[in-house]
Amino acid sequence: RALEAAIERMYYVAEIVRVDNITEKMGVSHWQAQTDRGYAAFEVVDRTRHVRKLPGDRVMIVDADGNRFTIKRVADLDARSQALIRSEI
Repeated sequence: RALEAAIERMYYVAEIVRVDNITEKMGVSHWQAQTDRGYAAFEVVDRTRHVRKLPGDRVMIVDADGNRFTIKRVADLDARSQALIRSEI
């Protein structure tokens, strides 16, 4: 919890609540998602480094601009979102 609090203070962190689409072009993943702060469209350049599975079915994503997105528990999302996310981790 201390780490989560520190991350939230230091960085913009939006919670993804639904993934609408993920496409890939030339090694760059293009995400379209709904977050707790509204709609977000962003790019992930290196998914092996910037899409991380964390304990407790959590995921942390860092986009090409350094913004951070979190998924608190993948299993709590709808089936389509889960399938899209699992294809990236």
